[in-house]
Amino acid sequence: MRVLCTSNLLSKLPRDYQEIGWLSESAAEQDALVTPGKAYTVYALVILGSSVYYYICDDGYAEMSAMDFPQEHPAPLFELIDDRVSGWWRVANAVLDSGLKTIFAPGLCINQPSFFERVMMSEEPEVVNLWRQIKSLIDSEVLGGVTVDISPAVLDAKSRTNAWSEAKFLETLAEVGSLLPGSEVDWDNGVPEEWGRVLWKERSVVIIRAREPFAIIARGLPGEVADRLRDNQVTAVELDWDIDRITLDRDVANNTPPSWNVSECIDPADPGISLCTVQDLYVMSIG
Repeated sequence: MRVLCTSNLLSKLPRDYQEIGWLSESAAEQDALVTPGKAYTVYALVILGSSVYYYICDDGYAEMSAMDFPQEHPAPLFELIDDRVSGWWRVANAVLDSGLKTIFAPGLCINQPSFFERVMMSEEPEVVNLWRQIKSLIDSEVLGGVTVDISPAVLDAKSRTNAWSEAKFLETLAEVGSLLPGSEVDWDNGVPEEWGRVLWKERSVVIIRAREPFAIIARGLPGEVADRLRDNQVTAVELDWDIDRITLDRDVANNTPPSWNVSECIDPADPGISLCTVQDLYVMSIG
């Protein structure tokens, strides 16, 4: 399901949204964090009385940050442009003081009490990771996307580990960051991280392995980024970080040194390691 924002003026909402207590007087004086003319994917839908709300990643959303969660927004701010209901959605009802609440959301959300509130609190890593997986599944369903086996590229990078060093890693990370004005390099040598990353325009756009010359870059970056990685003998894979999915052979990840810390991603019944997105790979391989 996709919706197109037609207004961000909370003060223009119908009275029933204020009567059920969703919109305070102070909030009504502000604009919603959505942009008229911009389309948004709907991750859950809630009906409360005569009011309808969409859970979307609004303009304040930033993955892998304190704002990595969907927000509830009143339906009158949007026009429905893709009415296909997600195949992942299930339905549940709850009786509240304000009336009957019906939620359409992925079953994993419905089965977790107060799921979206717990994602917003960011205090339970397993809940946050579950949200990221759910987002990836719905994004792939709505927007498309491909599954990429990164095993050959990882194996190629591991074969050249002897030519890689911490100094070369830090140099490459800094050089890539310098190619993206206003970017930020994220690497903390004091914790057992396996990746360094570059954030640009409030998004992670490049991650580079510290222990072997391997990188994943976001599709659509300036060509100089891939060129610089190639010049530094880094094997790079270009992906759409929001919707493309990754598979990685367990032998390549764990049995070909240096091993990757991705044990949480392993399905014992699957010879590969299924990872929803690049964000999953980065988060789950932090030691």
